[in-house]
Amino acid sequence: MAYRDFMKRVRTFWTSLGPPPVMMAHITDTPISGYLGFADFWLDGENRGYPDPRMDNPGFVDRWHNKVGMANLRVTLGRRRHRESFLRKKRLPMSSRGMPQYLYSWGIEPTHAVLGLFDLQNGYMAMGRKPYHDFGLTEEDVEFIPYWDSRGLAAVASGGPDVLAALWKGPGRVRILVSNLSGERRRVSLRVRLLQLGLPANAVAVDEKEGGAVPVHRGLFSSSVTVRALWVDRHDYRVLIVAAPGQFPPLDPAPGKALEPAPERRIEALCDDFSSIRDVWTRKASPHIGLKWGTVFDSVAGYLRIRTSTYKHALLARPFGQDNCSVQVKIRESTQGYGAAYRPCLCLYWDKDKFVRMTALSGEKVQCEIVNGNQHAAQNGPECGLFTWVKIGLRPEAIEFQCSTDGKAWQLVHTQPRAGFEGAPPHLLLGHGSGGPNAFLQNDSHLEAYFIDSFFGDLIVAR
Repeated sequence: MAYRDFMKRVRTFWTSLGPPPVMMAHITDTPISGYLGFADFWLDGENRGYPDPRMDNPGFVDRWHNKVGMANLRVTLGRRRHRESFLRKKRLPMSSRGMPQYLYSWGIEPTHAVLGLFDLQNGYMAMGRKPYHDFGLTEEDVEFIPYWDSRGLAAVASGGPDVLAALWKGPGRVRILVSNLSGERRRVSLRVRLLQLGLPANAVAVDEKEGGAVPVHRGLFSSSVTVRALWVDRHDYRVLIVAAPGQFPPLDPAPGKALEPAPERRIEALCDDFSSIRDVWTRKASPHIGLKWGTVFDSVAGYLRIRTSTYKHALLARPFGQDNCSVQVKIRESTQGYGAAYRPCLCLYWDKDKFVRMTALSGEKVQCEIVNGNQHAAQNGPECGLFTWVKIGLRPEAIEFQCSTDGKAWQLVHTQPRAGFEGAPPHLLLGHGSGGPNAFLQNDSHLEAYFIDSFFGDLIVAR
């Protein structure tokens, strides 16, 4: 009550001097409405939570998804925007409507999987730029429909329990957040009632985070569609947009086909579509990558996702031992920047003092790098695109570095004489790392780190 009285005196003082103030109260672990009535914003999230003390390294979902926790969130967050609108129309004072804010992400997927269910957007990590304009969540004509809404407008038909769906309904479009708060990966089916949501019978679905089309199965009378086999990882989420065809166009899956070698030239044992991470890959991740950021290596939407942090190594390595061949991979636009030496790379690796690689980083130019003992050289190519294909070709007399940013044709970036790089490279690497004293680019910087995602697809090795 002393805290409440203090905030009341502060508000009264500032109001006496002019326009009402905007006050934020730090409430970590203590969202009690009675003493927070004179604060406009409630700031939670400093301490990761108050989880079960028997739980080792608890995460955001572990904190909130329990019988007490989700009830807490429903009381303190609830249907925030609609409460604000009601109070504004009634001309009630600001002190009647505390608005929740959250301080830290504590692992972006687990955080968004929970906060998104309460209309709190926490800046989730998309897979590069979206191929369409944003859905829009704060417009006056957008209605937030929480997961406990009784109408079942987008109902989880299978894959539960502990899988919840919240909606944002706008004119002719619907955004659906499917959150898996369970401790295991789930195969979810979702039924979307088109007619009740004001959507056309030929509505289509797109994955907002990844950009690809999502297959839908139409009901008998076209009043609903079902999304089947929607895989959602543990403590993770998927975001779908359902709208008329053409309103949110999915990414074209065709680009890049022109870059692929003839089938008879492929060395299939070394190719990979990353539908899963096979046992041939050895995982090499820095111990300084925070556990709160979740899985380091994962397979997402047909891509190898590597979650790391700036200036920290995270690589997959596999035996290679091939010569007179080419190696190519697609690198999708990343989520954030990297340290200069830690950009997403395709690397042919002889030893810690001898390797060649190509990197592709959002907003920067494609780069090839040649390291042989004390000799180090680099050459820049064109600026990277939403997708960038890079290729290293081992020829008897030279090493060729090529790239493509349109998926239609290769562009030569650099030709390096083969002298000094004789023989087949023993290993192939994908990921992030830097040259230095440790093998396999496993060298870290002491600089501050922030989590980032990179995405690799369609690894092809050909004669």
